[in-house]
Amino acid sequence: MSSHLPQKLIDLLERILLGSGTSTFRENRSLQNLLILTAIKSDRSRLTGVLASLEKYDAAEIAIFALGKELYEEAFFIYKRFGMNALAVRVLIEHLKDLDRAAEFAASCEDPAVLEILDNARVLTATGPHSAGSAFATDRGLSADELSERTWKRLIDSKKYSEAAVLATAATNGLLRTEKTLQHLKQVDSQPGQSSPLLLYMQNLLENVKLNKSESLEYCKELFKQNQKEEVQRCLKANTLQCSEELGDLANEHDSLLSLEIYMRGNCEEKVVNSLIATRKFKEALKASRSCGQKTDFLQVLRRLLRENVERATELALVLTEPEEPETEPPVELDRILEVFNEPAQQFLLLLLRRKERDAPRKSHSFLHSNPTFNPFE
Repeated sequence: MSSHLPQKLIDLLERILLGSGTSTFRENRSLQNLLILTAIKSDRSRLTGVLASLEKYDAAEIAIFALGKELYEEAFFIYKRFGMNALAVRVLIEHLKDLDRAAEFAASCEDPAVLEILDNARVLTATGPHSAGSAFATDRGLSADELSERTWKRLIDSKKYSEAAVLATAATNGLLRTEKTLQHLKQVDSQPGQSSPLLLYMQNLLENVKLNKSESLEYCKELFKQNQKEEVQRCLKANTLQCSEELGDLANEHDSLLSLEIYMRGNCEEKVVNSLIATRKFKEALKASRSCGQKTDFLQVLRRLLRENVERATELALVLTEPEEPETEPPVELDRILEVFNEPAQQFLLLLLRRKERDAPRKSHSFLHSNPTFNPFE
């Protein structure tokens, strides 16, 4: 019976999404994704018709999945239909190995990034009317990666950030999305009255992909410089940034709650606990510390808060002495909490006694001299 379930699911989803009449689910993105993925896994004969009929699915993710299943024509169809031309021509060149179709496609879409990719492919294969370019590459021993890097730099230096971003997205193994490319972007001069080249480039890159760790950090640096915290928040909500401890530290300079969200998304457990403490979310900090196995010294935190802010220290003390469940022991014994609160008073009294001893007329044997370990609270 289980072998028929995928077919039944496809039938049901097709009736919901493609049937006659109106349906509140007709443009539901999740259902469209589910129908396509189920067709890929269970009935590829229906895949072409499904792809041609739907419009609201996650095209980039579905195309990548199709490539992983060696469905190259379907991936090309998706990229072409959704205007991801550089990625479409890559499929023709790298997977279908068809330069003639790639040339036809380049001529039809007239996309500069597509033409650059096609030119590079022609140089590497020494085909088509580019024998001079092929000789140039051979003489200098240029590899495919080196040609891609050279093309990308030329586009950046020509201020063609959109084309450069598409080329970076299409490049394999993250070739054009490294610290090296970021450093090149930083060195490009800004035009008067315009945003920085790095910012413009990242905005174009975000139209196609999620930023990696280094890109996320550099992009947010530029946004914070221009007081665009709201854009950082929008990118977080859209899940287009890769969260890391470094990004959280950067955000913490501007907004502690924003940094907390980044630490949580980046699984920076110790920083999550510290941020919860800093934002006075003591109960959440205690739970987070236990759930992630962090051995946070809350008595030491209490001592620090007592020096900085008595009110916050009192809030934390109340949390630490409150049982999490009825008839259970509190996280910290009350006696230990009281010891922490008594420490400043003890230190103050001992300081007064020592000062009085210092200012009093010298005697052969003073009280503190005779009792160096005296503690008035014992």
